[in-house]
Amino acid sequence: MRIYSAVPVLGVAFLLVLSPTPPAAPPTPATPVTPSRTAGELPLRRLGTWTTSGAREARRVVARDVRTWIDAWEELHLGPRPPIDFAHEAAVVVALGVQPSGGWEVRIERVTAGGDGHAVVEVVVRGPDHACALDGGDTAPVDAVGVAAGAVRSWEFAERREVRPCP
Repeated sequence: MRIYSAVPVLGVAFLLVLSPTPPAAPPTPATPVTPSRTAGELPLRRLGTWTTSGAREARRVVARDVRTWIDAWEELHLGPRPPIDFAHEAAVVVALGVQPSGGWEVRIERVTAGGDGHAVVEVVVRGPDHACALDGGDTAPVDAVGVAAGAVRSWEFAERREVRPCP
């Protein structure tokens, strides 16, 4: 089952308002993501992927300056903030918010931009089938990337949902 939706983010920053939670589990190591280089695809640098965070609600953030990045990162309670060179990159964060079980993940797959300065952040949310036996622990997945965003002036998030079958 796939559900598509788009959430526009106009301007250069989006402020998070989240409630504090205990420290998060360590992230998976930051690894560069090599895009397939389709027309208009922007290079990404994976900052990290987490299953637990301080993100109580779903959030989409594009940070184009240090102050926005500091504020957004502090609200997520994810430990040390990854460095961003704002002269060349923007930080893009997608937080899924609290989910009632394990088996959830969120992933920024690619960012594409047109000549008009508009970028689309493609996000995939994967969750367990409702028929699966689920553990009782809450999760709050987050994915973060640095993206080469030189001429980008407006942002939109396009989300695709996928159901993961039971093991």
